[in-house]
Amino acid sequence: MNLSNHLNNLNEQKDKILFSFPLYPPLELFHSMDLTTLVLWGLKNEIRSTQHIYKHIQDYVCSIAKHLTEFILNNGNKIDFLFSYNACDSLRNLPEIIKEGLKEQDYHLPSFHIHLPMNSLDRKYTEEYLKDEFTHLISSLEPFIPNKISFKRFSRSVELFRELRDLKKGLEDLIVKNDYSYINYIKSMEACKYLSNENQIRFLESKYKEFLNKNTSKSTNKVKRVILSGILPPPPKIVHIIEESGLKVVGNDIAKYTRSLHYTPPKGSFKTIEDYYLKFYQNHFPCPTLLYTTDSRIPLLKEMIKQKEANGFIFIGEKFCEYEYFEIPILEKQLQDENVPMLDLEFSAEDIKNYEPYRTRIDAYSEILTTK
Repeated sequence: MNLSNHLNNLNEQKDKILFSFPLYPPLELFHSMDLTTLVLWGLKNEIRSTQHIYKHIQDYVCSIAKHLTEFILNNGNKIDFLFSYNACDSLRNLPEIIKEGLKEQDYHLPSFHIHLPMNSLDRKYTEEYLKDEFTHLISSLEPFIPNKISFKRFSRSVELFRELRDLKKGLEDLIVKNDYSYINYIKSMEACKYLSNENQIRFLESKYKEFLNKNTSKSTNKVKRVILSGILPPPPKIVHIIEESGLKVVGNDIAKYTRSLHYTPPKGSFKTIEDYYLKFYQNHFPCPTLLYTTDSRIPLLKEMIKQKEANGFIFIGEKFCEYEYFEIPILEKQLQDENVPMLDLEFSAEDIKNYEPYRTRIDAYSEILTTK
């Protein structure tokens, strides 16, 4: 089911719908408020054209910003709320642009925002600032929901997300361990992305059992192992080309996957909602968009490469993502010093079906790894 059809179904069910900007919104909070939250990334297959947005935004923004803007402007009358935070320069400025675009359609969309400090979250003043941001967010949302938010309900939502994140991580481990194609993981993750948490858990549990009981013959050939990185996962066709070249995907540093699933504060380690999100963002998996995590990012990636016994690192880049542009040269040099070659593949909003040009580069990269 595509997002447009899913949205129509939610409207028929009278769900309260919140569209959230990526990358790392407070999903547990929205769930505890009975809001159906849809994080707007990975919409490339949902959008046929982005020609209508260019009177609102520049051509040189990433596909994520283009697609979410187009989708909201086309579907703003079907949603109830919009949430954003300062994930990057492009996304930081979009809420005002989108609100003005919707006003032209005589639709006024209630929107909510937090500012995530990008300097160290271990300092007292930034800790208090972030907690205040969440106190304000909760008080701003409460007039729009039927029941007052409670810590008990929030804690139940946290445990549901913990179970869901653990299942997603466990499914990847199982697929890699048993030598299944990594395409199975990406397809499983994408197939359940619009389901409720409870239905996602049921779906993933069935997938886990399916792959656990499936007979597979493990490869006896020595293959080169690679990790995928980037904001969004590669299209299954690109993974197919990677595997056809003789490489095996053994893990990911994808923002939509590992970076989002990595950490949930332990049960009993927080006493308030504000305390939970302070720990959540303090211990978040390092990401170029979370500037306060950059010092720990490369050491953690090196440790991941070591744990996964990876020989290579493939970066699935978003065209016009300035945070990735800044990181790639540094990361490539650091990994080269560890004798781990990196391949940088860049994708734009227009790269939908023609993936064959990538094959030459992937095949050449595979040759480099196999002759090491």
